Amino acid sequence: MTKTIKNVSLIILSVVLVAAIITAALYNLNKAFAVGTTIQSQGDTFYLSETEYDKDQKFVYTAVANFNYGNAAGLAFGAKDGERYFVFNVDRNENHVKLLYFSVNNGVTTAKELLTDYFIGNDKMTESERNYVAGKVKGVDKVQLKVILTPEENGKVYAEFYADNIRRFGVDNVIDLNSFTVDGVAAPLYKGGNIGFNCFAAEVEFTDVYYGVSDYSYYTELYRQQYHFSQYAPWNNDPNGLVY
Repeated sequence: MTKTIKNVSLIILSVVLVAAIITAALYNLNKAFAVGTTIQSQGDTFYLSETEYDKDQKFVYTAVANFNYGNAAGLAFGAKDGERYFVFNVDRNENHVKLLYFSVNNGVTTAKELLTDYFIGNDKMTESERNYVAGKVKGVDKVQLKVILTPEENGKVYAEFYADNIRRFGVDNVIDLNSFTVDGVAAPLYKGGNIGFNCFAAEVEFTDVYYGVSDYSYYTELYRQQYHFSQYAPWNNDPNGLVY
């Protein structure tokens, strides 16, 4: 009888320990799954990380913007808090992707659109098509954004921008961040800085955040397909199902 009680006690103890381990594992999993940065604002708000790249460092930076509501969200880079910010964003309200440069003078933040393009569609759309597409874009709940910077020794800072893995501002358009002018003044705008997030009149959670030093663009790799679709990283499944 005593032996049976001991065996039952051991079984109960084992079950409790297993349950505790499973609970702990689920808690850690949920905790890890819940990791993300959520920012909310009425105007433009910036959230910078401690990660910083010098003006001559090459890097790639990507994240998914998950909209709870609102207009626009993007990736900030080359930023110095309270002084300057580059932002690549998607504006659901306007159906646009934009490259913006924010400068701060005497506490006043000024934004300039350096490049603008449609998020979905093009300038050949009719007004009715634009209205139809714009209505759909306002309901898009998440967008993957990516920035690739390649500074060169000649002072040029080549940049590539992708939204949902589609290169923006013209596939053949060579973008040099130091070729733009602000307020009529031509000067090197890109001075390196922190990476982070931006949102405008929205609440957005940023997930799947990756960044690192890069010696090349993902889409100029030696064996990267240039005609057929290829995802920017790991692998993809059912590629024949990509046509919508």
